[in-house]
Amino acid sequence: MPRKESNQSISGRLKTKIVAIGLVLSFALPAGAAFDGKQQVKAVVNGKKKNYKVPTDSSVYQTIFALPDYNCQGYPTLADCYNDRLLGRSDQREALAPLVRWLNKKIKKSGDRVRAAASLVQNIDYDYNKSTGTEIIDSGRGHGSRYPYETLFENSGICSEKSSLIVYLLKELGYGTAKIVFLSPNHEVAGVKCAPEYDFRDTGYCIIQPNYRKMITFEGSQKDEDPYLITVLSDGKTLKAKSDWKDSRKYWEIMNSIEDGTYTKKQAKAYKKLIKKYGL
Repeated sequence: MPRKESNQSISGRLKTKIVAIGLVLSFALPAGAAFDGKQQVKAVVNGKKKNYKVPTDSSVYQTIFALPDYNCQGYPTLADCYNDRLLGRSDQREALAPLVRWLNKKIKKSGDRVRAAASLVQNIDYDYNKSTGTEIIDSGRGHGSRYPYETLFENSGICSEKSSLIVYLLKELGYGTAKIVFLSPNHEVAGVKCAPEYDFRDTGYCIIQPNYRKMITFEGSQKDEDPYLITVLSDGKTLKAKSDWKDSRKYWEIMNSIEDGTYTKKQAKAYKKLIKKYGL
């Protein structure tokens, strides 16, 4: 006959479980954070959907929202200013830590973490109101450009703001990063350090378009345009971008064939694969 477990034994096991859960939560959520909400993010990596409800801290958001505009006077370089003011706030880092932890834990391969970070930011809504100038007047924000945490919290941003969030995440993942600005039309993209065979116009960085879902190395309308300004923000790991580059070139060929009327059944099949692989 099975031996009946004592109340004391059951109580001991419950205490052990509670302690274990506490340890898990203490790892998942940074000490001192006051998470009181969630923001859904979604990414597609190698055809697989990745979803996560990021814990959010409204007090950090309100603090950053109320910050006045800043300028970069007194900083040796623009990179020093960005790394200190825009990317370096300790409260922002603590608030974004769960997202970085999720990328490190749930995405097994280092390069795929870069692709997941790019994908989830590309899937954040583009702020068409702000792109026309109305959002700055109506929002009550203390500064013009959103900080990375504001972009995540509001699930909205323009190219420069979404690029900042991509760069922030890639820096935290240990990669070399840059911001790349173009003048005609005025546009900003994120850059990740990559091999010369795949970089954008000998810059040393592969383009990551922030506004819409495209593979890394896809140049868009900047294909034949030299950057106006490149601001290197971190040194670090180099992304192995061969597969991204090959898929990007294939995608360009398909788009051109559709435009000139030479689209084939083989290309149609390849196009469907790219759509699924990248969640285009």
